[in-house]
Amino acid sequence: MVRILLVLVLLFQGCSINQEYPKDWAPLNSTSSCTDLTGNYSNYSDPEESGYRHQLTSLLNLKHTTASTIQIQVLEKSINLTSNNNKLGQFNLVSDNSYCENGEWILELSKIQNTGGAIGKEWDKFYFSVTSQGLVVKKEHGVFGALFFIPIAGTETTWLLFTET
Repeated sequence: MVRILLVLVLLFQGCSINQEYPKDWAPLNSTSSCTDLTGNYSNYSDPEESGYRHQLTSLLNLKHTTASTIQIQVLEKSINLTSNNNKLGQFNLVSDNSYCENGEWILELSKIQNTGGAIGKEWDKFYFSVTSQGLVVKKEHGVFGALFFIPIAGTETTWLLFTET
């Protein structure tokens, strides 16, 4: 019986952390067409309870910058991110990993990790929308793999606000 329990525990290692949309933020737009993300936004999110602030350019794996403001421009088939006239990145809107769905722009990024005894797939899915306060990003982060041959899996959902400047 103990062996069966141990096998079940090892097979079903995992956790899920889901943050609810903050009640004190402006409501999300409920429209079927994607909103225009074009604008100037803080590169740093509003602080979490811990005081930590996410950097938009780091979240999206873009060129490192210490700029405080990011310019987003939505063109016909791409989203461009710049800072002080320096191009930081571009996302194609007609690809499998970036698209419009239910009124939000969605960007999916993934990578395979193989370091320090761990191997697995890590992925991020970003949902972008604009409210009266600025750019709202819902970030879903997940991982599936093994750590020293022990299977692990987990997901986390976080809401971030990058205020309009």
